Amino acid sequence: MEHEEVMKSEAAVFSDGRIPEKDTFNLPRGSDTLFLVFAATQDTAYLQKVLKALKSIEPSAKIIGASSDEAIVPGKIVDNGAVAVTALSFVETTIQSRVLSSCEDVAEKADTLLHEDTKLLIAFSDAASVNGDLFLEALHGISPNTPVAGGVAATPTFRDTFVIEDDRIIERGAVVASFNSKNLEVYTDYSFGWQAAGRSFKITEAEGNKVVSISGISPVDLFTRYLGKDVVEAMPGVGSAFPLMIRRNERMIARGIIGIEGKSFIVSGNVRVDDEVYIGYGNQYTILRENGIHKRVLDALPNPDAIFNFYCEGRKLFLVRSIVEYEEELLNCVAPVSGMFTLGEFYGSESTDLLNFSSTVVALREGKSVKTEAVEFPKPPKLDEFGLIAEGLFRFIDIRAQELKSLAYYDELTGLPNKNLFGRILEKSIATVSRHGRSGALFFIDIDNFKDINDTAGHKEGDAVLHLVAQRLEKGLQKGERLCRFGGDEFVIVAENRGEGSETAELAEEILQKLKERIQVGLRSYHLTASIGITLFSKENRDREEILKQADIAMYRSKKLGKNRWTLYMESMGRHALQRYRTEQELRNAIEHRDLLLHYQPQYDMKTGHIVSMEALVRWQHPERGLLYPDSFIEVAEATGLIIPLGELVLDMALEFAAGCADVERVAVNISSVQFNDASFFSTVMRLLQKHGVDPHSLELEMTESIVMDDESETTELLFALAKEGIRLSIDDFGKGYSSLSYLKRMPIDTLKIDRSFVMDIPKNSSDTAIVKSMVAMAKALDLKVVAEGIETSEQVEFFKEEGDIVAQGYFYSKPLPPDIAKELLQCR
Repeated sequence: MEHEEVMKSEAAVFSDGRIPEKDTFNLPRGSDTLFLVFAATQDTAYLQKVLKALKSIEPSAKIIGASSDEAIVPGKIVDNGAVAVTALSFVETTIQSRVLSSCEDVAEKADTLLHEDTKLLIAFSDAASVNGDLFLEALHGISPNTPVAGGVAATPTFRDTFVIEDDRIIERGAVVASFNSKNLEVYTDYSFGWQAAGRSFKITEAEGNKVVSISGISPVDLFTRYLGKDVVEAMPGVGSAFPLMIRRNERMIARGIIGIEGKSFIVSGNVRVDDEVYIGYGNQYTILRENGIHKRVLDALPNPDAIFNFYCEGRKLFLVRSIVEYEEELLNCVAPVSGMFTLGEFYGSESTDLLNFSSTVVALREGKSVKTEAVEFPKPPKLDEFGLIAEGLFRFIDIRAQELKSLAYYDELTGLPNKNLFGRILEKSIATVSRHGRSGALFFIDIDNFKDINDTAGHKEGDAVLHLVAQRLEKGLQKGERLCRFGGDEFVIVAENRGEGSETAELAEEILQKLKERIQVGLRSYHLTASIGITLFSKENRDREEILKQADIAMYRSKKLGKNRWTLYMESMGRHALQRYRTEQELRNAIEHRDLLLHYQPQYDMKTGHIVSMEALVRWQHPERGLLYPDSFIEVAEATGLIIPLGELVLDMALEFAAGCADVERVAVNISSVQFNDASFFSTVMRLLQKHGVDPHSLELEMTESIVMDDESETTELLFALAKEGIRLSIDDFGKGYSSLSYLKRMPIDTLKIDRSFVMDIPKNSSDTAIVKSMVAMAKALDLKVVAEGIETSEQVEFFKEEGDIVAQGYFYSKPLPPDIAKELLQCR
């Protein structure tokens, strides 16, 4: 059988509403047909018409494809809303296809595509939902010896990508086709060309496609050291010029820098800890000179019937157009070429990798070739090395840097000067007022409780609110007054002419009034408040960082005083803030080195006189300030997030005490709302119980009413999950501030602790006596235990004994005791 009678490849391009017709393709009867569809359009309604037309032409044909920035067809590259279709007709090859919803779906479905004679897998995935590396690993796992080609779908915006299977457009998932034949010959290869510069490094911390540290330092610091601050500030725009080069499986692959998060890089594919990496660069002259993929195809598979080419979007972005077109022309001289531009190329034979900055090919031939004619290749474009550099690397960096310049200094959402430009504005204003002997004012504005809007209405609506807030705050500002978005829900106003007391107060009140007026977004309306901190700057107070710190301190003072107000910075605030900062740093160190200790206050059953529980109370043995009680540091811990590790340490030490003293019936530990809302709280509690071998029934968690009254489903689920394990739950400081007690019926509470403020004047104060009696009666009606805390007199003891089954805690019985004395009291064995 001659070569021409076996496999055929035809291509057509559709646009402007045109769809395939019966005579568009000359398909042999009896052949197994595959339509490869590459959509350089996001008009999915039009694409759907093209797909339905293909199915009507050849109902039994398989259709696979993906979205792309541009599509490759024999002899040209097409875009501008075009749909490129390649029809492949086989005589001795069958095609099967499957849609996979995720990487985990591969093993379940893809293995049904595989046969003894499977020669090739072609796959496409969307860019958002399928992890390309994991997807390829899964394919390789079920068929290690089958070549894999294809790639991650692209679009001009890099968003809203999709894949195609039959007449379906699939926005989230992947499609895989298998080529099954005894006589199909397949050759895969790729062209790269990026080069590694300088020494190698090791990735020391990574999360998926986020590079956190390289050789122990941040990627931003590393690239700044080697490439300079200007290049790093232009990232990720120049990320395709200087990718990370990774040596893997004796092959160099690239990961373009597509984003920066803090000092970490977000790159265009997964990375792994211990990956050997280099800083890469694209030498266009070398790429043009050394491209030999077309010759390798001919050497390995003379006269193929068709070639699929998957060309990286990042490579196209960096290389000048003439090189891109020349690379396609070379391949098209070997065989008709079809393909797409991708956000990552699937490449695999003995090993499988997600490549970037590559041009990958798969050449096919069905049957033996009888052609012998030589192929003439075109000459490369006439561009000297200087021209390539000028048009490529440095021109690209310059253009992108200019495009990014405005983004570097202006906030994308509001159009206001951002944090970077704010510094320059403040410096200029300081110089102006200093030169004229005046004072200016800096207003630091933080929208109160803005997180609630994002949590309830979503970030999209939150952004809309911020946009309107910015417009409202900017309206009416006078000459010499600039509004900047500092970040998140924080704004600053630099006012050169507001250095007098009355003028400062006037603007502050105007800001508060503007925010109180209704803000309408969709069906919701908002009346906002703000906490404002103000400081004055002048010739005597001109340090930019110090001025910002003063305004920040004053703003937090406004928050502490109840929000919806403004505060002018006073020097005493600075001393207070410095003390808080020192406390935070020292507490962080104390937690890390376990320099805190617990004292234990016993709780007595008033009927039997036996100790039924020991409440763990944290203390801090400060090296300079002596023994500190919680009121000296808990507020700082909660404000800074240190309450999470502090709470875990307290629980760890309390359970260690319980494990070492079998005679303690129960140990009680206070839990803050910050701890309770931490996603890992339940797992932390269970892990520490298991660590010390303590029965959950021996642990009691004391929490405030505000925690238990939270109607969030997560709160309710957590409370019931803890109770299900046998952990006892207690309401601490019961009776303070809340009138609704319905939660006591709904929640799995075991104990009420009557707050000491109600106990201290019993039985002299008749109001407190009546309140406590009603609390005890209610608790008994709900079958809850009662703990009376703060008992200090014999009269209080007699009062509670008359009330019945009460547990007592207070100085009358015992002060909080160090662990060794507490164990003696319990007579621990």
